[in-house]
Amino acid sequence: MHQICPFCKKLVSEEHTKCLYCGNLLTFEVKKKRLTKKEVIFYVIGFLLLFITIFYNRDLTNFSEIREGLIILVLITGFAVFFGRIRNMRDRDSWWW
Repeated sequence: MHQICPFCKKLVSEEHTKCLYCGNLLTFEVKKKRLTKKEVIFYVIGFLLLFITIFYNRDLTNFSEIREGLIILVLITGFAVFFGRIRNMRDRDSWWW
């Protein structure tokens, strides 16, 4: 029997654990890590502190200042999520794709 490599899409024998063409692992277990209650509380408090820091001393009746604060909040949150995912994917052999 053969299986298709999910990375390079070539046929590889089912008995191989590594692709002969691209070298990526064909069988790997991804353990989903559930957040503990402490971690959830930590993230919520951190997000609230970030929110308060960004919107502190802003004129909340002015839409452009609200929009500017939201853009900053989304960018910081996006970077945190992106770098957190890269950190979690570093454990695999082929973590970039």
